[in-house]
Amino acid sequence: MRMDKLISMNLLHGLLVAYLGAIVTIKAQWVIDDDGCRTPDNGVGRCLLLRECDPIVKYIDSAVSPTSVAKETLKSYVCGVTGGAIKVCCPYSNKIVVATPSTLAPDPAVTPELENHQKALKCTTPSASAGTCVPVKECQPIIDFIRNSSPLSPPDVQILRSYQCIVDNSARVCCPDSNFVIPSSKNPNNESPPDVTNHRNIGLLPMECGPVLSDRIVFGNKTLLFEYPWMALLNYKLAKSGSTDFRCGATVINDWYILTAAHCVVSRATLQLVSVRVGEHTINTDPDCEEVSGNRYCADPVQDIDIAEVIPHPRYDSKTLENDIGLIRLASRINSAVDSVKPICLPTTEDLRNKNFENAKLTVTGWGITETDRKSLDLLQVNVPVVSEEQCRKAYEKTEAIVTRRQICAGGINGGDSCNGDSGGPLKVIAYHNNDARFVQYGVVSFGPRFCGQDGFPGVYTRVDYYMDWILDNMKP
Repeated sequence: MRMDKLISMNLLHGLLVAYLGAIVTIKAQWVIDDDGCRTPDNGVGRCLLLRECDPIVKYIDSAVSPTSVAKETLKSYVCGVTGGAIKVCCPYSNKIVVATPSTLAPDPAVTPELENHQKALKCTTPSASAGTCVPVKECQPIIDFIRNSSPLSPPDVQILRSYQCIVDNSARVCCPDSNFVIPSSKNPNNESPPDVTNHRNIGLLPMECGPVLSDRIVFGNKTLLFEYPWMALLNYKLAKSGSTDFRCGATVINDWYILTAAHCVVSRATLQLVSVRVGEHTINTDPDCEEVSGNRYCADPVQDIDIAEVIPHPRYDSKTLENDIGLIRLASRINSAVDSVKPICLPTTEDLRNKNFENAKLTVTGWGITETDRKSLDLLQVNVPVVSEEQCRKAYEKTEAIVTRRQICAGGINGGDSCNGDSGGPLKVIAYHNNDARFVQYGVVSFGPRFCGQDGFPGVYTRVDYYMDWILDNMKP
């Protein structure tokens, strides 16, 4: 984005913040679920931070200046405010309805409060989170960074420079609006996900993936038939009884490969991984059926497929639980032509890599242990809030587990979390992939507290974008 467009976007965002008194009264009918919303033309969207909504960002980018039309158009999509950052109802259709002259209200008078808001321009930090351009002495994260990193190395100086912004010809810093620890260059975890745009095997991941049922809104934790068609179950033979049981979750990433956790595929004396099931929704019925508006719909029969090869990450550590990710190559090809089996998208592009999920909610799905300590027969879902890396480290500091940037921590709120039976399952979010809104998998369920949904102990998920090179390296046609 050119600098003049970035300034236009910041100006529009700053002006919207000045109008917060009018904006925060959001129409109740907009709220569909935790993240769902209705757009001005009564379409379906997802309530996201302004900077995360590609259609609106592109609309702002195309605007020559923050005109009344642009401001009113943007205001019509507002669905909330988080930490001073505007959230907009991002349409799944990618269509932006521009405000008409008849709907425009006169610009408010320039008040001292508005001038102050214009001076304290909103900005985006290098980690892609919302911030405010303020003097260095007013930014606690920067002050903490300088204290913790002294003496500053040349890379640390570069990190500081990356936060610099200019307001009224005075140098300031883009200070994160929420509690965020700026990583020092001395931190070995200060790394970015690999760029796999030109990887030799990138073509093995399908472009048609992660379909979103945008016209069907679900309340509660039950899922709809065909809603998450990439879900898979790993079937194990039990050494003691000789019977089989599903013990881990996983995801379909193409017609031959399944993505899961390393701890689900490493050899164990008591368990032998024997097959993978795809196309499942309700475990004790086959086929699975559902009634919608008086019509009965049924899925194709489940597919139980033998395993050709298991590939745990070579640096998986069962004590520290680092690098808890693995692949399974199937012995025969998945039939993904049916509605009940489709691959999920992975974060392969520059826009999808290294996303900042601060203050976001992501979705976990699985057949795991419920609050009654029994496995669910139905596929369930839960939205979990992301927890900062620092907070997550503190939660597990008395254990052998190591928390790094290569993981995402989420949940830790009583009653809402992934559980043991969900191991290897996906943590995902709707994002723009191949010019469409699709589900993209960002995490693999790794570990958590002994009791699910325990306050203060978030679930820990292996972060997929940091392992995209390893995933592609180990795939073959």
